[in-house]
Amino acid sequence: NLGDDLVSALIEAEVDGVLHGGDLFHRSWPSVMDIAWARGQLDRFAKAGIPVFGNTGNHDASSERGKVPATAAVNDPDRGIHMITEPYRLVEPVDGLAIHLISHYGLAQAERLIPDPVEGKINLLTAHGAAVVPGHEIFACADSPGEQPIGLDLLTNPGFAMHLLGHYHGMGEIIDNVWYAGSAIRRGFSD
Repeated sequence: NLGDDLVSALIEAEVDGVLHGGDLFHRSWPSVMDIAWARGQLDRFAKAGIPVFGNTGNHDASSERGKVPATAAVNDPDRGIHMITEPYRLVEPVDGLAIHLISHYGLAQAERLIPDPVEGKINLLTAHGAAVVPGHEIFACADSPGEQPIGLDLLTNPGFAMHLLGHYHGMGEIIDNVWYAGSAIRRGFSD
């Protein structure tokens, strides 16, 4: 299983932490088997002492406001598993590092969040949505229903050392210091 292999590789590499870009689950109402599998993988990080900071993607959360995102089922901060279920959270896991996490619904136009970098710290931004880069072959617009765009104003903010995005299943840098993490699990022909 690719997910098992990826977790093993990260543990063997002795990474300092894991940022998950969102869409841990494929549906906002995952099966008990899916929750148990995800919890088992996250438990492996906890046992290795590797903290996990996971964002909530559009697949993790219902479009009905007030429903708890599926990521809440595996949130376990006492063991270092931090699943961000609100629109935005700032975490500072070590001195000098500020990680800004914006969920898919934190990018909604009605409540669009544009966090300020913390002065004197290395700031990382992770968001779950559709990057909008005018003139880009793929990321020129976000035109599907329910899509949450990440504007160029946020993607090019020099206060963030790196922009680490989730949502699209392809992996790579789309502009300087803006990366999509990709997906470890195939969901369709485009993955």
